[in-house]
Amino acid sequence: MQKIGNRAAIKQKNEKEFITLVELGLTTKELAFKFKCGEKAIQHTKQRLGIQGNYRVQFDLKDLEQLTLAQLQIKYKYSENTVLNYKKKLKLPKKDNRVWNKNNIIEAFQKFYNIHSRVPQTREYLNFDYLPCYEPVAFHFGSWNKGIIAAGLEPNENDGFGTRIKGLDGILYRSKYETDFSNSWLFNKEEYIYELKYPKPYNLYYDFYLPKRNLYIEIDGGIRPEQIKKKIEINNKLFKFLLVIKGEEIKKFNGFENN
Repeated sequence: MQKIGNRAAIKQKNEKEFITLVELGLTTKELAFKFKCGEKAIQHTKQRLGIQGNYRVQFDLKDLEQLTLAQLQIKYKYSENTVLNYKKKLKLPKKDNRVWNKNNIIEAFQKFYNIHSRVPQTREYLNFDYLPCYEPVAFHFGSWNKGIIAAGLEPNENDGFGTRIKGLDGILYRSKYETDFSNSWLFNKEEYIYELKYPKPYNLYYDFYLPKRNLYIEIDGGIRPEQIKKKIEINNKLFKFLLVIKGEEIKKFNGFENN
C-alpha cells in the first residue's frame, strides 16, 4: 500500500477488486480487513472513486440461472467481475460453459472473421450475440488466443503498449476502427502510409496519409476529443486538410470524393 498523509490508500491495481467487493455489499470494516488498512483509507478510496456509501448487488435469481453473462451485464449494468463473483458466491453454474463447446466457439470465431476480416476481441460478445465471452473459451481451450488459433486464425498481438489488431495488409493497428477503415477503404484500393509523423516541432502522428490525394486522415475513436481538436488546429496552421472520420461512422463512409 502507498501512503497519503497518515492514511493508507488502496493501490490503483486493486481498485477493480475494491469496487466489486463494495458492489457485493462488504462493509467498511470488512473492506478494511480485506485490504489490511484503516477504515479512513476505505472512506478516502470511496470518495476518490465516487462511491456513495455501501450498496448491494441485486439480481433476480431466475435471471441468474437463465441469462448469459453478457445479458446480465447489459440488464443490470454491473461489471463482468461482479456478475461472476456473485454467481460464484451463490454457487450457481456458469451458463456459458453449458452452452458453448469447442465446435460452436470455432464456428463463431470464423463467422466473425468472415464478416469483419479480423479476429474478435474478448469483449465484443457484448455487441455480437453469436460470440462467446472469455470464460467458455478459456474453459475449452485454455485462453482466448488459443481458441482463435484453434479456429485457424492469427490472434491479435500485444507489443507492450496494448493489443494491436492485424489488418488485411499485415499492419498491426492500434484500434479496431483503424483496422476496419484500412480493410474497407484502403487495402488494395489506395496508396497509403500508416502513422506518418507530423513535421517538427509536433510530436504527433497522422493515422493515415494518402500521397496521391495529398490527404491526411484521423480516425476518431471518441475517447480523446481534446487531442482531435488540437490536431485540427495544428493542421489548419500548417494549411493541411485533415479528414476526421468518427469510428462509429466508418460503415456510413461514402468515399473520399464525397468528403
